[in-house]
This record gives sequence, structure tokens and C-alpha cells, in this order.
Amino acid sequence: MSTSSGSDPVRTSLLKLVSRGNAIIAELLRLSEHIPSPFLQQDKDDIKKYGEVIFDFRYLSTAEACDHRVQSRQDLVEAEEELRLNHLERLERFYLAFESIWKYVTDLKTFIENLSNGIYISHTFETVLGDTDGKQLFSEAIYLYGVMLLVLDARIEGVVRERMVIAYYRGKGGVHDLSNVEDVCRLCRNTNFLAGPVPRRPPNYPEEYFARFPLPREVIQMVVGRLRSDDIYNQLKAYPSPEHRSTALATQAAMLYIMLFFVPETLKAEAATMREICDKYFADNWVLSFYMGFTVDLAQQWEPYKAARAALANTINPANVRMLIQRNQQRLADLSAELRRYLTEGVLVEDYVLDNIPALMQCLRNCNSTLRWLMLHLTTKQKRIGDELAGTFPRKAVLTFFVDTAQFEFVLKTLFQALLAGKRDRWDKLKAQCTDRMTELAEYFGGERNLSRVTKNEELEQWFRRISTEIGSLDYADATSVGRKIQQLVVALEEVEQFHQIEGSIQIKQFLADTRAALTQMIRTVHVQEAVVVNITLIADMSYAWEISTEYIPLMQEIIREKASVVLRLRAAFLKLASVLDFPLVRIMQAQSDDQESVAQYYSSKLVDFVRHVLEIVPVSVFTILNDVIDIQTNKLKELEARISKDQLREVAQLELRGQLAAATHQISVFTEGILAMQTTLLGIIQVDPRQLLEDGVRKELVRQITFAMHNALYFPAHRVQDFEMRLQSLAQRLDGFKRSFEYIQDYISLYGLKIWQEELSRIMNYSIERECNQFLKIKVSDDQSEYQSTAVPIPSYPPQDERDISRNFVGRLTRELLELSQPRRAFYSHYLSAWFDLQQRSELVGIKAVGLVHKAVGVFGLCGVDRLLGFMVATHLNNFVKVYRAEVDRALAPQLADTVRELLPLHGTPPAAVHARIAAAADKRLQRLWPAFLGPPPAAGCSTPSEGPRATGHGGLGGRDARSAGALPPTATDPLTITHHHPRGAAEFVMKIGQCQLLRRLLQNELNFTARLDSGVLACTLENFNASLLKDIRAHYRNPEKRPYPSEENPLLSELAKYLDAAGMGEPFDRIYIATDPLPSLDFVAFLFVQQYALPRLALDPSVGHLLLARQPGKEPIDGIPLVVGMATLLRQFHASQLQGFLEYLGQYLRVATEGQREALAQAMKEGRPAELDGETRALLHFAEDFCRFGHLPRQALDAVIPAFLFDSFRS
Repeated sequence: MSTSSGSDPVRTSLLKLVSRGNAIIAELLRLSEHIPSPFLQQDKDDIKKYGEVIFDFRYLSTAEACDHRVQSRQDLVEAEEELRLNHLERLERFYLAFESIWKYVTDLKTFIENLSNGIYISHTFETVLGDTDGKQLFSEAIYLYGVMLLVLDARIEGVVRERMVIAYYRGKGGVHDLSNVEDVCRLCRNTNFLAGPVPRRPPNYPEEYFARFPLPREVIQMVVGRLRSDDIYNQLKAYPSPEHRSTALATQAAMLYIMLFFVPETLKAEAATMREICDKYFADNWVLSFYMGFTVDLAQQWEPYKAARAALANTINPANVRMLIQRNQQRLADLSAELRRYLTEGVLVEDYVLDNIPALMQCLRNCNSTLRWLMLHLTTKQKRIGDELAGTFPRKAVLTFFVDTAQFEFVLKTLFQALLAGKRDRWDKLKAQCTDRMTELAEYFGGERNLSRVTKNEELEQWFRRISTEIGSLDYADATSVGRKIQQLVVALEEVEQFHQIEGSIQIKQFLADTRAALTQMIRTVHVQEAVVVNITLIADMSYAWEISTEYIPLMQEIIREKASVVLRLRAAFLKLASVLDFPLVRIMQAQSDDQESVAQYYSSKLVDFVRHVLEIVPVSVFTILNDVIDIQTNKLKELEARISKDQLREVAQLELRGQLAAATHQISVFTEGILAMQTTLLGIIQVDPRQLLEDGVRKELVRQITFAMHNALYFPAHRVQDFEMRLQSLAQRLDGFKRSFEYIQDYISLYGLKIWQEELSRIMNYSIERECNQFLKIKVSDDQSEYQSTAVPIPSYPPQDERDISRNFVGRLTRELLELSQPRRAFYSHYLSAWFDLQQRSELVGIKAVGLVHKAVGVFGLCGVDRLLGFMVATHLNNFVKVYRAEVDRALAPQLADTVRELLPLHGTPPAAVHARIAAAADKRLQRLWPAFLGPPPAAGCSTPSEGPRATGHGGLGGRDARSAGALPPTATDPLTITHHHPRGAAEFVMKIGQCQLLRRLLQNELNFTARLDSGVLACTLENFNASLLKDIRAHYRNPEKRPYPSEENPLLSELAKYLDAAGMGEPFDRIYIATDPLPSLDFVAFLFVQQYALPRLALDPSVGHLLLARQPGKEPIDGIPLVVGMATLLRQFHASQLQGFLEYLGQYLRVATEGQREALAQAMKEGRPAELDGETRALLHFAEDFCRFGHLPRQALDAVIPAFLFDSFRS
């Protein structure tokens, strides 16, 4: 049953099983890093929102009660639906991983039963365990099952597993879809074990956990017996010295540690067995790595077991521990000195290495054995021993030893690989030299070649020809026999020098000496075997340090900071760590499993992340120095004038400052040259380019600096315009200085600074707006789904600045501050000046100046981000309005409103004033509960009031979609603006808020358009013309769809053009369709009634500001007229065009009714050419109608068709 034989069914079954086991563990490790946050229940918002819809296994006994409680509350139904939509796909992957463990143990038990029952002909447990491959694979199959259980419990807490399994169970609709759910529940049931710096270990753990799906005790005992007695991996060949036995048998020791939990009676009562195990495997160590760096302290883990504790007592005896510490201390000193000697330049050359292979290999074994002992035992959980070890072995000394060992291995391995690669060519070259020399000497003694005067000697001539023939016949394929022949030839060449004719000739003796040297080189060459490289690879294994190595990252960064050139030596350390990939992948590759790529990708990516983490100290140091460069260039260094007088030259030159700038620049270049000098390295299956590592590190630190500056600057606790402007100016100055300094150093770090700056600033803004807009989406986009988030260059997230802050980041705070400064309770909007002004002082609050400051602070990307966020807010307000309207009107009022509307028909008529008033008053009484959905009460100070609802919990955003995609937002979207019809909440929900957002959007669009035309006029004109031509094509399509087809859904033309148009400020927010919903009954009449009965009594005309509608009446709710008009127009535009027309017709009918009694007076006034006297309500309504047409982009004819033109003439006069 050899490894190379694929036909043996036992080997094939075991190999596939072991391959699956390693893949399952990799999947568990991968998934443990992506547990959905609601199931961790660590965030108070998650607990508040999802706490009542996430259940553990107690749900299974109270399922009906839990389901009834959820279904009885609409908010819980929506929370559960959101949880399902956002996390069900990932929960399914977790469930499949849990189920795969159960399937693994089921298949393992089936294999054991089949083997026991003789299904595999000619195979029994004895034959399998007697075969080299069989005992390896069978032991690994059982061992990996135990590892799965421990990794599952260590990385995914028991209660979290229960929550995810139940959430998936409920999301899939019950047990009918999940045939193995009971077994998965039994496997995943909480063990009450809690991993951490101080683990909480329940009684009888983990043996009770392992017993949930037990394996046959007799089989485990047989495997344990084989592990106790055999070296199943033949590692003692690579470690022949007795002092290295524990290192050679470390893999078997890990297997025994796991398997003994399947037979806990051995740990508890079998003292002799445990003594034998400890004497063989743990005589000089008590900390081991049981899988890929998961370490355990046996003194702590075996404490509950009497036999195991007693057997280990000799090892952890204070005297023995002290002896081990002293021995390894001496080894560390001696080996460090030996490594320094070997690593001295010019020592490890080819000849020296070939002459000293045994000594070098012994040094390598000693170094790796000592390094393993040090790194593992420095993690001991016993405080007394741990303190003693930490005092004796400083981690920095251990790290230096690790780096030197890695460099020594790297040099040796590289040299041997080069020798192996050129072995044939080197052999042929040396053999040719030897045969040529012997041929020359034969010719010389035959008289055919004159070296000097010599008598012809036929015997020597024939002898040298025979030697030449023998050398030419040497074949290095048989190293043993060819080595003996060469030795005989060397002796013969030494003896021939005794001949008188040769002894007296210096030239001949030199020929013979060179030939002997070449023959010696041939012996060395033939002894260079692949086994040497294989042994180096085995000895250099670092799988035990997969997790431990992260503890040494700060020390690695410290030595890099002290000396940047040490990065070149760390490359060898990184390559040594790459050996950890061999452990999980070897069986997967042998089985030719499809999991090979995913498992290799996971471990390789983790290794690359480790390298990035270590080397990120370089860009961090660069940016620390860059802060001084920024300070010098921004605050200290003055710009040179065009003309400088001779007397002022020294003062203007600012030599001291320029000297400081040059010194800082030199420091930056020194830090980066170490990484740039590294060679491209293959870590696992990922090719690591040092230049790319440097660029990623610089990008990461740049992103951190920019986001941190924006996070701190864009926070507005005072809600005052002076503070707002000051913070924006400060941020703009900071980022401008940062940008200029970054451009200054780009040549010294060999990177394109401005390109990196633009790309990362764009990514930061897009990601931030994604996260902020995520609050308005029911199906959220997580970080790993976002096209803007990156593993190599992550964009950091910061906690809220205060408890009232509902924004996810600075973009949300900036947007909400613009909304706060333009609130109706403190400001009014001037259409003519495109700005909001303070109600009392009439000073500008938000206008062109404020938007310009925003532009300087956050750039075009920031302006686009705020614009998109406002678009999502508009969509959410509209959806919430529709939700409330349906709740209030659809239930009972729709038929009554239909009857009321019929009484007013035809709309072009003029019913009696009393009848119209009676109908309107009756309808107004029925709709009192609906009016807050149009307007609502004033909010508390700021935009982060409780009235704005709970904060959403998702991460990520819109994946690059523009604000128009908010039209797909479902009416039931849960977000910070969601309301219920029972308790209408603040003005953030309502129509006037829609108008406020729309006006802000237009202000931002104007700034973007101006910037586009100023900075890129050609692009702006191209976009404008392209858009116009495309609109013509679309209109032509609707006139003749068959001949002019519409672009297909796969065609990106329209969506990509829309992005450009939005970025260039060419999108008209007032014309946008934000939502798609079914018609609302009688919406046009209800909207008219709101304006006539509810809004107009609260509005007045203020001639001092150009006849704008303002909330000026004492005791009335604050209403800003223009935002109200814009909001109403936007609301009605979301529905069929008949709603806009109907609204105008109701307005016209009311105005005709209101002016019917003044007809004669108006006619007389017009006849006499004097102003007509209209009451205030009529004048306000006329003004409203005119503004409605202006901001709704309706033609004047639409207004004149329903309202007599002479009324507007009278109104304007």
C-alpha cells in the first residue's frame, strides 16, 4: 500500500478522508474570521435590533412560542427578514462546514466498520497499521477529526454556533429541508468552553465533547499503541542524534495528545502507558503545537488527569526545568556564535560547503531544535516558569536567532539547489578536464607533444591513456561505485609521481595535481544528492510557529526601524515560515483534490498578510517623517518671490529649513531602499513583489492618515456655521499640505504619488458613502462584498464620536450637518441667492461659500458622495411616506376619499364656495393623522435625535451604484429614518425634508458642474453633447421601437454615462424618479388638501426677501416654503403624470372658488389699471402654484390651463 500506488482501495479511501480533513480545518479557520456580527452579540445596536430574533438551541423546545412572538410584531418580522437576506448565504456556508465535520466522522466510522467486516479484501487493521502509508494515513484520519473539534470550539464559540445553526434552520423553513440537522445540532451544541488569554475550561472537557460521536475504543488503542512504539514518519533519519528525539517525533506527539482524549481512561488511570509516552515524547518538553501553531501547555491541559499528571511530573519538576533552561541557554549562545561565523561573508562558499556537509547539517539540526524549544516554551501558561523563561530568553534574542537560522538555511538550501541544478554540467566539465590532461600527458610521453625535452616512454604513454579512458568511462549515476573508482584513480596519480621521469618535472607534477583536484571535485559533485535538500526542508519545518509568529511582529518592526537593511535578512525568515504550507497541503496534493487551490490560497494569503504586517513599519516610519516634511512645507517654508535682492538672499534661501527637509527626505529613501532591494519571492502560491508590498504599505498608511484626519475634522458638536467653516478650512489645509508633501517624496520612494493619492481618496470616499448608504438598504453590502474595501489596503472604521451620532463615518456627519444648518427652525431658503439664511440675523448659513469649502476639504469625490447620500435619503423619505400613506388611507379612507373626489367633479368646473368648503373640511377631518407624514413636528437639536430611529448594523454599501439605484429600495426598508403610522417621527421623514435634500443636491450639482467646466471643459462639453444625442436616440426608440431598439441590459452605456454625468454635475435631481411603487389612491387630492388646509395657514409672504414663503407666524410650526414646494413636486413626480396634473387642477378649482366672489372687483380693477386686492391666502396659494411649476419643471401652459392668467397679472401687480 505504497504512496505511489493509487489502485489500493484502503489507501485511496484514507487519503481522500485525510485530504478532506485538512480542507475542512482550513475552511473552519477561514470562516471563523467572517462570523456575521449580529450573531456575536457584541454590539449594542446588534443586540437591540436582532436580539429578539436570534435564538440558541433553547429555541428547539419552545419553537412555537418564539415564532409566535416574532410574527406578532412587525418590527421583529422586518428584522428577521433583513437578517435572512443579508446573512443566509454565509450561514449556509457555516452550516455546510459544520455538517462536513459530521459527514467526515460518519465516513471514518464507516471505513472502520468496513475494514473490520472484511469489505476490503486482504486488509485488516493489523495489515494497515503494519504498512508505512497505512499507519500514517489511518493515524492522521483519527487525529484530524479531533483537531476539527478543538479548532471548531476554539475559533467559533459554542453559543455563536448555536445561534447560526438555528438562524439557518429558521431561514430554510425547518427540518424538512435539512435532513442532518439533529446530528449537526448535537455536534455544535455549546460545550461552555471559552477560548482566550485565560481559557474557561468546563469539567470533563474535551473528552465529553469528543464522545458526542465516539470512535471504536479498540481501534483508538491500536493506533495509540502504534504511535507509542513506532517512528511512523521515519523522522529519526533526519534527526539521528538522541538529543533531537523529541523534535523528530513532534508530529507523533501531537497525534497522541489528540487521540488520548478519545480514550480518556488512559489519561486518568493507565500510569505505565502515560509514563512511557512522557519518557519518549515529553522528557524535555511540555509545550507542543498540535496543529498549525495551536499550542497547548501539557502541565495545564493534563492537570485533571491523574495518570497523565503524574507521568509529566518529572518533566516539569523545578530541577529538571532549570536544567533544561540552562542547557538551552548555553545552546543559544554557542549556536548564535556558530551562526555568526558561518554567515560571515565568504565562509559559506561552494568548496567549504561540499567539504563540511555533515557539520553544517548538524548545526542546522541543533539550531532548529533549540529554536522550536524556545518559541514553544515561551508560550507556557505557568506563570513561575514563564517568568523565568522570559527573563532568561529575551524575545528579541530569540528573534535574532530565528532570523540567523533562517538565513543560514536559505544560503545552504540555495547553494545545494544550485549544485543539484548544475550537477550534470559540472560533472561533464570536470571529467573532460581530467581526460584532456591525461591525454596530453600520454601524448607527451609518446613524443607527440613537446612540453620540454624528454625521453619517450611507451609504458607511461599507455598508462596515461588507460587512465584517461577510465576517467572517461565514469558515470555519476552510481554514486557509490564511481566514488570508489575515483579514489583509486587519485591514489594511482599520487603513486605515479614517484617515477624518476615525472618526479623531476614540475609541469607534469602540476598536471597531475590539477587532475587529482578535479577528481576530488567530481567526488564532491557526485555526493550532492536530492536527499540533502529534502532533509533541510524537513529540519526547517516551522508549522509549530504559525500562530506564535504573530507575537514577534512588533519586534521585527523594531529591528527594521533600527536598521532598514535588515529587511533583506527577513526575507529568509519569511521563506522559512512558508514551510508551514507543506503540512496541510501534502495529503491534499497526493489525493489530487479540488480543494488544493482554495486551501493553498487561504494559507498563502495569511502568510502574505503576515509579511505585509511586518513590513508596514516601513511606510509608517516614512509617514512619521513625512509629518515633519508637511510641517516644513506648509507652515515654515516660504515661497520664493520672483525677484530677490542680493542682501536678502541668505534669509530668503532658508538654508536651515531646507537642510532639515533634505535630511528627512534622505531618511525616507533609506527606509524604502531595503524593501526595494528584496527579490520577488514565492510564498505558497502567491508571488510577492517587494515593490508591490511597498506600494500597498504606503497606500495603507496613506488611507489611515486621510481617514483619521477626516474622522477628527468632520465632527460638528456645536452645530454653528462658524465652527463648520473653520473645521472644513482646517481639513482642507491639512490635506493640501499632505498632498504636496506626498508628491514631493514620490521620486524618493519610487512610486507615483499623485496617482496613488487620487485612487485612494476616491476609494475612501466611495467606501465611506457605501457604509453610510448601507443604513438605507434592506439588503446590505458587507465589507468582503464591497468593491472598494481591500484586504491588502483596508480602509479603517472608527467608532462614533458620541452616543447621539448615528452616522457611520465622516460623510454621514458632513451631510447631516448640512441638513442641520438648513433646518426650517433656524433658516429659510432663498431661491434667488441659492442659499439658506438665518431667520433672525439674515446671514448666510449654507450656500455657494459653504459648498465651496466642502469641495476644498473633501474634493470632487466627497461632493459626489454627499450628493449620493442625499439621494438615498430622498428615496427613504419617499418610501416612508408611501408606507404611512398606505397605512392611513388604504385601510378605510380610500372609498370615502373617492366619494369626496366625485363630488368635486368636473375639476374644470367651479362649485359653490360653501359646498367646496364643506367637502374640504370633512376630508381634512378624516386625514388629520396623515398630515404629519407631509410635515411633522420639529426635531430636537442636531440630526442625531432619537426620533430618527435605531441605527442600522450592516457594513459596506452600494457597490458603486449611483443614487438612482435607490429607486429599488423596498418600501419596508429598515434605516435610521423608518417610521410607523402609530407614532410619526420628526421632520426627517417628511415631504419638506425631501425638498431640503433636493435643494442641497442641486447646490452640490452646480458646484460639480462649475468645477468640471473649469478644470475639464472638453470633457464637460463632450458629456453634454453625448447626453443630448443619447436622449434623442431614446426618444426615437419610443417613436419607432422596432427600427431603433433600446440598449440591452448587458450594455453598460447608460449606467456608465450616468456615473460621468453625476460626477460632472449634469444630473438634475428635481427630475429624478427615486422609487417605483403602485399608485396611491387620491394622492393628488390629498396633497392639495394638505397645502390648502394644513400648510397655507402656517405660511406667509415676506416681501423683504423677494416674496418667499416663510414660517413667520408666532406659535406655528417652522415651514420653509421653497423646500416644501420642491418636496411636493418631487413626491408627485414619482407617480403617473396625471397626479401632477390633478394636483394643479385642484389648486385651480380652489382658486376659482376663492375668487368667484371677487370677480366683479377684479374686473373693475383691471379695467381701471390698478392693483387688485387679493386676500393673503389667495396670494400665498398663487405664489405656491407658480413656484410649483418652476421647481417641478412644468410648462407655463399647464398652469394657465387651470388658473386664469389675470389672477397672476393681479398678483404680480
